[in-house]
Amino acid sequence: MQVASARFGAIALFFALLGSVCAGELHYLADRDGSAVQAVSNAAPSELVDASGHLLWSVAYDPHADHVYWSDLANGAIRRCNSDGTSVTTVVQRAGAVYRGIVPDGRHNRLYYLDSESNTLNVAAMDGSDETVLLSGLRRPNDLALDPLNGKLYLTDSGQDKVICCDTNGGGEQTVLSGAAIDGVWGIALIPERGEMYLSAHGTNAILRAGLDGSALTNLVTGMETPRGLTADPHHQSLYWVEAESGSVYSAKLDGSESAAIMTNTFPGSRGLVSYESTDRDGDLLPDTWEIAQFGSLDQAGSDDYDGDLLSNLAEHLFGSSPTNSGDTMPLIMTEGLQDHGSGPVPTITLCYEERLDAWVSYATRYRTNLLAGSWALFTNTVDSVLTNVSGEAGTRIITIDASQFDGNAPHFFRVDGDL
Repeated sequence: MQVASARFGAIALFFALLGSVCAGELHYLADRDGSAVQAVSNAAPSELVDASGHLLWSVAYDPHADHVYWSDLANGAIRRCNSDGTSVTTVVQRAGAVYRGIVPDGRHNRLYYLDSESNTLNVAAMDGSDETVLLSGLRRPNDLALDPLNGKLYLTDSGQDKVICCDTNGGGEQTVLSGAAIDGVWGIALIPERGEMYLSAHGTNAILRAGLDGSALTNLVTGMETPRGLTADPHHQSLYWVEAESGSVYSAKLDGSESAAIMTNTFPGSRGLVSYESTDRDGDLLPDTWEIAQFGSLDQAGSDDYDGDLLSNLAEHLFGSSPTNSGDTMPLIMTEGLQDHGSGPVPTITLCYEERLDAWVSYATRYRTNLLAGSWALFTNTVDSVLTNVSGEAGTRIITIDASQFDGNAPHFFRVDGDL
């Protein structure tokens, strides 16, 4: 914290917020009728794996090993390949199994999956060894999602019209949503940083949103025809899903706006779809090149604090400090002075910090007079705001604020946020 006087102080607090990166999204799709795993880029599909003799259902992607997984219902198997379609391998196989939702957690060498024949949630190592049943007594579970921030798994059970949550070890099971509003609940996607889940329900033919605790259930998109596989891309702030009856792939913004078919009548009968941002394959808001340069792998998340300095990896990325050096924290420099803009000298506060040029994040400076009560407010009178010394992906932001708007008898605290 940089304190300029007894009246004013600068405090650096940052949030791991989501935004929209201007780069291409990629999709993997389980093309059931076409018996192929498809890779889709810019709405153009290309066959990744010929899956003749398979009955395709779910598809998943592990950015850590760059593997694509899919379920083969015809042979009771979960298979995987490299992202270029090579090295097809059977990971799990059991006669009569009906594997549906799949979630690879490459950071922790765990593969989670649902079996709608035994009505169980299972976990195994990424190579299929050490299989364990985490939950039983389900009734036609369909899709599965991981909340790595809170160590939770969420699954849809269309036989009971429920969304069920549990710890990654199977403990703490609870029903967070149930009833007619989610009739035929199928696909599920999470954006834990926003505290939100998204659902596709073929009984109501709708795409829905709720809090991770099941609160504030809202219809986002209605009038669909059997929506099934659902995925969320936080970087484009978009949802994608497959309409199984028509075989079309749809997208919409996270608030349900701009809903449109991006591919029509292409993959009839398809159930599974996964999408991700091409420059951040693990979806943690850290560009892959930066993450690998800093940590040597994709194993760190944006919400992690590698160097233990109380700044998340994402905050260090956004504000230009080192995520591997606890002595290098983001400086927010503040000075006071007087400036004359033609009508006499005006008391001013100047704030200086490093700012990235990425289009998906904006920066906001806020203040408050009590750190224990009230809320942070935006400034109403900024004299000047200049981005200087631009080099590569970042520059120095200098903001000059008219200090006469503040009560000189009260303490003031300032912070800079990386906002949507």
